[in-house]
Amino acid sequence: MTSLLSNAGARFTVGAVAAAVAVQALLLAWPSGTATTISQAALCAALGYAVAAYLHAAATRRYGRFWMWAIAGFGLVLWCGANLVMLGNEVTGRELVPGTLVALPTLITFGCALIALLMLPTAPHGWAGKLRMTLDGVQISTALLLPGWILAVEPALRPGANFQWVSISYTIGSLAVLAVALLLFSGAQGQPALGMLSGATALAALYNLAGTYLTIDTSLPTDRYLDGLMLLVILLVAGTTRLPLGAGTGTAWSPRPLVGGWLMPYLPAVTGLVISAVHVVGTGHLDLVVFGLAGLMVVAILARQGLSLWMTARLTAELTEQRQRLAHQAAHDPLTGLANRSVFAERLAAALTPGAPGAPALLMIDLDGFKAVNDTLGHGAGDALLVEVSGRLTALTRSGDTVARLGGDEFAVLLADADAPAAAGLAERLLADLARPVPLDTGDAAVGASIGITLGGDGYLDDPGRMLRDADLALYAAKADGKGRHRFADDALITESLNRLELDGELRNALVRGELKIHYQPVVDLDSGRVTGAEALLRWQHPQRGLLPPAMFLPAAEANGLLPEIDRWVLHQAARQACEWQGESGFSVSVNVTAGHVLSGRLVHDVREALFASGLPAARMQLELTETSLLHDLAGAAVTLTELAEMGVRVALDDFGTGYASLSYLQNLPIHAIKIDRSFVQRLGDDSTSSAVTQALVNLAETLGISQIAEGVETPDQLDRLRGLQCAFGQGFFFSSPIPPEELTKVLADERAAASSS
Repeated sequence: MTSLLSNAGARFTVGAVAAAVAVQALLLAWPSGTATTISQAALCAALGYAVAAYLHAAATRRYGRFWMWAIAGFGLVLWCGANLVMLGNEVTGRELVPGTLVALPTLITFGCALIALLMLPTAPHGWAGKLRMTLDGVQISTALLLPGWILAVEPALRPGANFQWVSISYTIGSLAVLAVALLLFSGAQGQPALGMLSGATALAALYNLAGTYLTIDTSLPTDRYLDGLMLLVILLVAGTTRLPLGAGTGTAWSPRPLVGGWLMPYLPAVTGLVISAVHVVGTGHLDLVVFGLAGLMVVAILARQGLSLWMTARLTAELTEQRQRLAHQAAHDPLTGLANRSVFAERLAAALTPGAPGAPALLMIDLDGFKAVNDTLGHGAGDALLVEVSGRLTALTRSGDTVARLGGDEFAVLLADADAPAAAGLAERLLADLARPVPLDTGDAAVGASIGITLGGDGYLDDPGRMLRDADLALYAAKADGKGRHRFADDALITESLNRLELDGELRNALVRGELKIHYQPVVDLDSGRVTGAEALLRWQHPQRGLLPPAMFLPAAEANGLLPEIDRWVLHQAARQACEWQGESGFSVSVNVTAGHVLSGRLVHDVREALFASGLPAARMQLELTETSLLHDLAGAAVTLTELAEMGVRVALDDFGTGYASLSYLQNLPIHAIKIDRSFVQRLGDDSTSSAVTQALVNLAETLGISQIAEGVETPDQLDRLRGLQCAFGQGFFFSSPIPPEELTKVLADERAAASSS
């Protein structure tokens, strides 16, 4: 019982037992008359404590149940009043109130206890639960009535017996309360108060059974041996207010596990049957009441077992259905109903095992434009689009193929047996079908797809992970090619992609290891041939791959979030290096600025910090921007460029003449120089249109007071034609490739020496 009552309940129980034992010892030690008075006084004191405890629980609405505590407390008040009258009888030595009238309040107490108990739980859910609780109640009631009849009622009804209806009523009342308490305790989850109450009512029933039996034989001193037991009963009843009713309060009745609940109805039944058997053997005849009660109990037990078997079968069927449902959920995507990643991986692995029929093909599909739909139309529209896409994919594949959603807007198709033409044909059909608008509640949504294809074969046997990886690489190559297309994973693509991925990982440490370098390509005055500046160009001195151009690693730097840090590093390095060339008259350094840096809002701060740290005059730094740096937020870019111009920093527009709004930029932005795109320079002499456009650009810049720099000068003829067009500056391999700073220092020194000698 201690484990059921918690530590606080166990301590209270020990204290109550100790108090009852102490009082019982006094009763045995003192004379009979004095012992009776002491017994009544002790019982009155205990009942007073119980009344106070229950009324306090009612007043404070303990666990939100006022009426339960109030009704039980009212019954205890009646019981306490009856005992006070009995104490008065003992003290005065005369019967103040007849004994039968004194018994009535106590009998009412049993009724109050039953009502309070029945207010505790709610009815069980469903007819099966109600029937099960009823059968358990019949079992417990008949099991308790059997010993009550055999030990108390039947002996009192024998001819010549000392019949006392009060004692018999007490016995029946205590057995009824015990039956209800045991029934509720068998279905109570986490209610230690019911555990203590069950123990108290069991002791009360034992007290009344013994009292009734001993009343028949008046030679036994009941007051000297049993009143300590009743004191313990009262204290335990009072102690129930100190224990939690637990999570079961207000919840539906349901059997507790094993001994705590499932066996609870059967323990009294076994006890009742054993007592009945002993009675029949001892008396030599079968009492009809015993036979009837025992028969009713057996019928209730059999019905209970049949109900349990039926409920077990139903539960087994429900669990089987639930297990099947969970197995389906574990294998399928909840939104689209397609196979999920784990099932797809299993089927791919099975298709790649040695001896598997045919060679599979794997198509990795990623939607183009799905994020825009999700962001603009909402997640509900995005989900509807995914469901529609899954239906289109399923409709275009064979029954033996596997279509799966791997996550987000990524799908995969496993073709059981397909060669390259079959895989390419399916990919083309899928691309065409997925390009059709998807009707949604909010309107039609237009998306596309990119597809990466891997063909199974001996190279992928027992290696599904590598086949998935290669299909992914082909998918991203298709996206890089412009989306809306498919790519096969061939050796060249895989090697290139893996090299790029390897570089991505190594790039994180390149700055720390000092592997990033800046080379400088001279900018030349076309009239004099003198170097007037240089463009800072980033390089990666890879320890194994050699000198890598920015196109091979800057996209990875942008994807990894390293580009802002690299941009700041280039600004500081270029400014510091330009300080060493301050002796060169009018020499300036140009630094390319990415679109992200312009839009970040940190460009002005970073430039100011680089100039301050190096000591380079602002007029000797020029920032080069492309049109893509301005397209996303022209107003914000204008504010940034204006601040830079106010600092004295020059701004050049790179690749000028290739965009749609180049002229408007010259009109609305503080631009100090234009760099004529190499595509015009390379066609000089071959294309009269290019010459005319270049001439127009030079004239426009001159009119606006803007410097012009021709990019990509590679031949003497191009130089001569640019001079003829009055272009001021040029840059290209004809003059010099990008070179390390120490080489440019030597070039500048040679120029100074040549100028001095002349």
